[in-house]
Amino acid sequence: MTVRFCTWNIWLHHGPWEARHGAITTALHDIDADIIALQEVYDPVSGSGPTVTQLAEGLGFELVIGPSPDGFDAPVRNALLSRWPIIKTESLLLVSDIEHRYRSVLMATIDAPDGPISVFTTHLEHRYELGSIRQAQLEELVGFIDERWPEKSAFPPVLLGDLNAVPDSDEVRRLTGRSTPFHNRVFLDAWNAATRGDLGITWDAANPYLADLFPQWPNRRLDYILVGYPSDKPQGRVANIELAGTEPIDGVMPSDHYALVADLYTASDKPA
Repeated sequence: MTVRFCTWNIWLHHGPWEARHGAITTALHDIDADIIALQEVYDPVSGSGPTVTQLAEGLGFELVIGPSPDGFDAPVRNALLSRWPIIKTESLLLVSDIEHRYRSVLMATIDAPDGPISVFTTHLEHRYELGSIRQAQLEELVGFIDERWPEKSAFPPVLLGDLNAVPDSDEVRRLTGRSTPFHNRVFLDAWNAATRGDLGITWDAANPYLADLFPQWPNRRLDYILVGYPSDKPQGRVANIELAGTEPIDGVMPSDHYALVADLYTASDKPA
């Protein structure tokens, strides 16, 4: 069988949020993923308007949300949604600047039909010029995953999220083994593993939200589905990967980012 993963930065509650929430819900129904990672989730203790909790309820999925540090308004919380039971969850606040730790990594172990799957989601430093901070965040993040890395015979760890870095950046090169890896751990970029010829742009000037707010920023792939290496074949191998959320729904673009969706093989695809 294959397991369908989706990662999507849903842009907090900016823009026409109620209409966007409906568009995101419709898009996720159409995507029909088994495991969903969301970044910039909106789930306030108090306030009005739809929340990520309501989004998960509408899909009928289990939900865990990452930490929101005291004393800091953190629109960078992450969430994991699963079609199957979540049997364990942990999180870690990452170095973010001199005074705060408000970026984070969220982990969930999911009781999938072919065996447990450990999934991690994150949203790294967004400022274009601060690759050094993203590398420091990844040093901590990969160390966190390394301590929870499953046996080679199990499904490999899957890291999903908005890294705010392009594929040839120093931070992503290290993450994918094209430069000195963090903690000697390497991840396969699912977009490249699926031998796609295009660039997989997820931050696109064609998106009207970007045209209005960030016209000077170049088109980039910032969002990733990354699979831990090595693992026993065919577990974690990429069957398919594609963009989603690229078109308006009822006249509304769902988010300022496009979603990324991948199907990964599980152990039951082993030949007899």
